[in-house]
Order: sequence, then C-alpha cells, then structure tokens
Amino acid sequence: MTATLIGLAPFAAVSTAWALFGALLVITLFAESFDWPEWISNLSPLAQTPTLPAESWSATPVLTLLVLATALLAAGAVAFRRRDLTTG
Repeated sequence: MTATLIGLAPFAAVSTAWALFGALLVITLFAESFDWPEWISNLSPLAQTPTLPAESWSATPVLTLLVLATALLAAGAVAFRRRDLTTG
C-alpha cells in the first residue's frame, strides 16, 4: 500500500501509511473486545488468514492477499514511473 501511495501521492504517503497501519492495528487488537461489527474485524488482513493449528490451512485467503499485494506494488511502480522526476 505504501508503494502505491508513494507513486500516487508522495506528499501524503508517509502520514497516510502510518494512519492505515494504526487503524489496522487497533482493529486487529481491539475489535473483538470492543464488540465492533464483524465487517470491521474482517478489514484486518490477519482476520482473513487461517489461525494454525486451530483451523485447517487454506491457500485461498493467502493467495488472495498475495495477489492484492502484488497488484498494489505494480500500481505503485507504474505510478512512480509516471511521476515527473528530474535527475542531475
């Protein structure tokens, strides 16, 4: 996500990345204890992956997160290449 933000909006990338990290951290750690709705808990990437050994391992959520991360990284690389950067 941060690579995409750096490519699209470099001036806001750092603060936005930290804000997203903080929000996901709060959701992951406190959503269950605060009795938030299930859809808020499902925003966390950790909620999508199986908890071993309590659950059986499934490749689908892990591959979905991998595809999403690859797509965001590719979008960031494309956006970074389109930026008007001068060298020298």
